[in-house]
Amino acid sequence: FKGTCTEGTVINGVQYYSNKVTADGFEPNTTYYYQVKLNGKWQQAHEYKTGDPHNFSFMYVGDPQIGASKGQVPNESAVEQSEDVAARNDAYNWNKTLNSALAQHPEINFLVSPGDQINEPAGNNAEKHLLQEYEYSGYLSATAFRNLPQAVAIGNHDCLTTSYQNHFNVPNPFTAETNSTVAGHGYYYTYGSALFIVINANNYNAADHKALVEKAVKENPNAKWRIVVMHQDIYGSGLDHSDSDGIILRNQLTPIFDANDIDVVLQGHDHTYARTYQLTSDGKQYDDFAEYKVAQHGQDHKVLDNKLKSDSAFKEYYTSQNRCYTIADMKQGTLVNPEGVFYMTSNSATGSKFYNL
Repeated sequence: FKGTCTEGTVINGVQYYSNKVTADGFEPNTTYYYQVKLNGKWQQAHEYKTGDPHNFSFMYVGDPQIGASKGQVPNESAVEQSEDVAARNDAYNWNKTLNSALAQHPEINFLVSPGDQINEPAGNNAEKHLLQEYEYSGYLSATAFRNLPQAVAIGNHDCLTTSYQNHFNVPNPFTAETNSTVAGHGYYYTYGSALFIVINANNYNAADHKALVEKAVKENPNAKWRIVVMHQDIYGSGLDHSDSDGIILRNQLTPIFDANDIDVVLQGHDHTYARTYQLTSDGKQYDDFAEYKVAQHGQDHKVLDNKLKSDSAFKEYYTSQNRCYTIADMKQGTLVNPEGVFYMTSNSATGSKFYNL
């Protein structure tokens, strides 16, 4: 298979390149081998086994955020971790997490991440870009990725530079987004009976997400499962985000998910595990607090946070406007075609950073 090579970022006078290839024609339950030709020399061959699309499982991880442990003190006698040491340690834990999961569940076919693969969020100077490359190297260095496919969302720490799209090759990118981020777009794919729709929720324009969901559903009408993956959690339990940017998206997205019979929404962002019953929107109109969507692509929610902390009347009104759900089904165990949407928020897959509840 021939790939494409495009010029990426220039960092400290060094030109980086992004190389991508699309391979197809694979058969289920088959072992393949692949090699990469680098600087004229074939690299070591790696094995890749395809799964069974009629009987599959996937690994769902939360916010690896390589480098987020910077400033932390590992023990009493240690100094605060620098950015490069933090990236190294988080990458070690990331590799350990994946190896442990695959040892327990060797049947896993692919990995799903709701975003924030790296920590360094912004800045166009060479130092920031170099640190991002260091963190992406740590994320992608995990040995499991030699033969474990992955489908990752754009997190708020990924969204402000082109580094995300330089490192990942996604199918069916929704390039019709009107408020896309420089990191890339939402996209969708199928695996067996499941349709996965990956939303770039750093884009606060819900019309873009509505168009993507409707397009994916229309093109895959026979999918038994409809699963949305997105970064910002609209029903989470973390102190930092659940009552700020996540809530702004809640009023806008829940009616879209209901209208398109979405079964599951997998989220990240809050670094705390949470799950819901099967929920639906209550169908009422609420304030969308548009004036507080001031930051670029949801990167900074401090304006809203400060308002909530300083104005008790506003906080009471804000809270009243965001109890916008109905519990459609509270049954536990194995559910067959239940009413409503199941929302889950994942934890920190590397332990690099945790939030309070």
